[in-house]
Amino acid sequence: MLIKAILLFLLSLTIYPTSSSAKEVELQITRIDRNGIILENGDSLIWAGLDFNNLKSSKTPAAVFSRELNDYLKSFRGQKIVVEVEPNIRTLRNTEAAYIYYFTDSSGISMSDQGVAARAFLKIDSVRKDESGRLKAQIKPTVKVMLNLELVKKGLARVQERQNFRHKRAFLLAEREAQLDQIGIWE
Repeated sequence: MLIKAILLFLLSLTIYPTSSSAKEVELQITRIDRNGIILENGDSLIWAGLDFNNLKSSKTPAAVFSRELNDYLKSFRGQKIVVEVEPNIRTLRNTEAAYIYYFTDSSGISMSDQGVAARAFLKIDSVRKDESGRLKAQIKPTVKVMLNLELVKKGLARVQERQNFRHKRAFLLAEREAQLDQIGIWE
């Protein structure tokens, strides 16, 4: 328990990663699986920092984790995401390694549990003019969550330790926390 508390403390000290671009562009996912992501604009991405090989535990066969991972990832098809490209990972194919961020409302999400995986902000949902000509905006609390790190926290992926990438420290801490909590492949 003390180790977990120390890991959570260290994770909370990590500054939230921000995208290098000033303006984020939301794109829609058309295909997503353990091999990568295809976006509506045709771009092909691979997962930065993740290893999906040998997803099994001593109690559960690989097929069960594979099905659970695929079902979870399918829930993101058609969803709008923001991509942060990882420049330190070289790929063999004509793809880029990226961190995938998705948006969700802030209800039911504990920011302390998310660590660097999430960032809360207000998102403008709609803008209109009222009868007096004043602009009215509907704003909703929103959370931007890093899917790559969330997969590690849920025990649905391992950290690619051979790669050198920007958020490796946070990924390794999240993997260790999942191991201590015996989540997913670590049960």
